[in-house]
Amino acid sequence: TKKQARIRDNNTCPCCLRNKIELHKNLDVHHFIPFRFFKVENHAMANNLSNLISLCNRCHKKVEVITDKALVGLDIITLVAAQDFINSDFKENVISKVKSTFFFPDYQI
Repeated sequence: TKKQARIRDNNTCPCCLRNKIELHKNLDVHHFIPFRFFKVENHAMANNLSNLISLCNRCHKKVEVITDKALVGLDIITLVAAQDFINSDFKENVISKVKSTFFFPDYQI
């Protein structure tokens, strides 16, 4: 599934637009809804492609901070709610926040 996420994302971090070639390594694959919310018996849902995104290491750390803050208090989240959360605009909002918070608007590599 990690490989599928990287292929879908063209091996490019959507936040800073660095790719596998520039980084000289594979991108990290981030779970928008952390694995711990799904429990072991539901690991397939946690690893659903819609819950994954490819990020460079630097942006992955920043996205982790943002998503952890967004998920505070949701430790009893149900799988149905998690699926709705995944399908919301949350992912796009996180990417936009990382771009606007940590990069100049015209950021180019």
